Amino acid sequence: MAATETDSQSKTVTREQVFGRNGIPLRLIRIHRHSDCYPHRHEFSELVVVLRGTCIHQAPTGEYPIAAGDVFVIHGDETHGYVNTEELDLVNVLFDLDGLGIPSVDLRSLPGFHVLFSLEPMYRVRDRFDSRLRLPAQELRHIERLLTQLEADRDQAKPGWQFSAKAHFMLVLSELSRAYTHIDAPTVQPLQRLGRVLGYLERHYRDSVSLAELAQAGNMSRRNLTRAFRDAMGCSPIQYLLRVRIQRAIELLQEGETTVSEVALAVGFNDSNYFARQFHKVMGYPPREILRHMSVPGAPA
Repeated sequence: MAATETDSQSKTVTREQVFGRNGIPLRLIRIHRHSDCYPHRHEFSELVVVLRGTCIHQAPTGEYPIAAGDVFVIHGDETHGYVNTEELDLVNVLFDLDGLGIPSVDLRSLPGFHVLFSLEPMYRVRDRFDSRLRLPAQELRHIERLLTQLEADRDQAKPGWQFSAKAHFMLVLSELSRAYTHIDAPTVQPLQRLGRVLGYLERHYRDSVSLAELAQAGNMSRRNLTRAFRDAMGCSPIQYLLRVRIQRAIELLQEGETTVSEVALAVGFNDSNYFARQFHKVMGYPPREILRHMSVPGAPA
């Protein structure tokens, strides 16, 4: 979203301004010849796809040149803007992933998803933005076509448009997540290794996963894995695995068709009492009270 020169450094673009009071939290804005955009923040996330031109991307952590093919995610707690724009065409996809209610379990098994949404934004200061995704021309055109279809879904608003828009958005996310796995840049490789570990945990959350298995999945030593994982995620791999299991349990319990014992087994706990204790420790209430807490938390962090 653009801000004018008179806007303050702390300008915040609200959900209601973008999505409306009761609208679906997904909107695409295509900007041709983008002018300078002074620092601002949003109450939602933003996927930026640079189609043509160049500019300097401003953030509290520094200024970084961006150009055609660059793709990155800006989360709601980040301030950013653009200066020195030259023939800049881009697409902003504004969204709230949790609010969309899309099934993301399979998507989170893709290592590139974690790099795109969590790891790259976190390591921009360290990497000077060099670990961002840059698509070659052919892949950029493919993504632009998908974005055009998403744009048409919302603009035409035909019956069923919300379902179609979500489907196109999920397809964009899956294609971009896969694209991250093909980058050879040295700055991206550490993030790819962590992404593979996170993807492995998402796929094997029902299993008794060992640190040795995770180290092998990420092609890292166990010592380096433990240090890098805690630095990135703020917890150990096993603690993260517990959060994934609890998240999956919440989703099953909200469906209301299984018992707590059945859910415990389904997400990898052999003891339903131990599951209930761990659930209460993480969520602050027992699993049987899930219907009183219907808002599903975000992805494990």
